Amino acid sequence: MNRILTFELQYCSPIPFTLLHDENSIIQFSERFFSKDSLIYFICKVKKVRFDIESIFINNDIITLDLLFGNKRIPVNFCIEPNKKVKLIEGSTNKLLLLEIEGYPTENPMKLVPDLVLRMSKIEIGNKPELIYIGYSFEPIRRLFSHEKIIKASAEIEDENELRLYVSSFKFSYCYVKDKNLVCVSDIGIKKDITTDEKLKDYVMLVERILINYFQTEGLNDKHVNMNISKDRLFKEILEKNAIRFIGGGYEMEEGEYFDFSSKHINTTEKHFFIDYENINDGYLTHDEIMKRFLNIK
Repeated sequence: MNRILTFELQYCSPIPFTLLHDENSIIQFSERFFSKDSLIYFICKVKKVRFDIESIFINNDIITLDLLFGNKRIPVNFCIEPNKKVKLIEGSTNKLLLLEIEGYPTENPMKLVPDLVLRMSKIEIGNKPELIYIGYSFEPIRRLFSHEKIIKASAEIEDENELRLYVSSFKFSYCYVKDKNLVCVSDIGIKKDITTDEKLKDYVMLVERILINYFQTEGLNDKHVNMNISKDRLFKEILEKNAIRFIGGGYEMEEGEYFDFSSKHINTTEKHFFIDYENINDGYLTHDEIMKRFLNIK
């Protein structure tokens, strides 16, 4: 066993909790170009964002806001979609902007809440998303629409916090050393003749389990938090069958705290985590640590 299997979160679409039960908003999220590949979803806890919009000005595709936040006036400029004219429409409030975007159906305006304004403007307020549940589904947005874990999380969340949801696509890479060179191929479990196992669902489930085990999202994710990886059926079937010794993942979708995931147990700037399957007791290793072991295999 001298191969490495990695997964990397690619596109991560945030869904403000306040828009979750808006059918038109769900349609907008579902129509995004990467939604069909977004199989992993996160339920997170963040601080409530409280600010008022003092003024708003739109010039073609550029939105300019003056925010009143924490007794400070903050000018914000951002673009939702380049080269598409944007118009503020009737019904907008300080807490929910309704935007008509050129080329989009007028009956389903873009809804912009404070949570998304912070993301687009790159404003950081020390509001890292704390992961409280991780799951997978081949229709994750619809799954979140009526998710029992969200109902439980909503009932238990503190007054100063609120929920934020994410759906994420990812890709696999499968690497080995040949003639002292590192060879990597992508789309493991999807394309034929790459591994001996082509069941995509099993690979997605593997990603879910390693994320839960790494972030230790206890409470709502009890099943895989304390699993014994060396005895887990899925790990054994995929890793041993394909002679894989190292497995791990990472996420670097965008810079900034909006995608800087943490949990009660993990609060680090390190965004890659790996396991040496032959030395499980070493715990999770960094990218540099795992590559040193991987490349030193004779």
